[in-house]
Amino acid sequence: MRRSAWVAVVAAVGLGLTGCSDPGTPSDTLPTAVSTSASPTLEPLGPADFPVPADAREQTEAGAVAAAEYYFGLLNYTQAIPTGQPLREFSDGCADCESIAASQDQDAVDGVAIQGGQFTVASAAAEIVESGSANVAVRIDRDASAAVSAGGTSIEGRSGPAATLSGGVLLRWDGVRDVWVVTQIDLDAV
Repeated sequence: MRRSAWVAVVAAVGLGLTGCSDPGTPSDTLPTAVSTSASPTLEPLGPADFPVPADAREQTEAGAVAAAEYYFGLLNYTQAIPTGQPLREFSDGCADCESIAASQDQDAVDGVAIQGGQFTVASAAAEIVESGSANVAVRIDRDASAAVSAGGTSIEGRSGPAATLSGGVLLRWDGVRDVWVVTQIDLDAV
């Protein structure tokens, strides 16, 4: 009885193996790919309708350039609302950043709207100064701007002509959020 059970198992396995060797009909579909990404998915940062791009979340020179470009885009974004909070979210100890953010917060309180004044990054190049720090040389084009009160009148001293600005943006890598943050902006009219 024991021998007949063993023979039955061998026969069943043999039949199963012969089924595998039968070329049969080829499948019309391919197996689907499985994601094998080694990097974890990053939590979104920034305003929902103006999030930080993935490139700005890489600790590389290209990532530092993307972060600087994002910050100038964020200046445009927050000026239109106005609110300074997103600027504070992506800066650390940056006096000019805080000044701009405070001005935008006050504009919101006073009902002031800025017309024009959009920043466009004409060129940018980064250099990693030391681990976790980068300096991005930038050339910025800024549109002419005018500040308008809630009553619709132009605010004297808050208007400016179009300008080209040149200088640098210092950044620090925030390893907790995996993003570059601005620590200093130095721009001068060309």
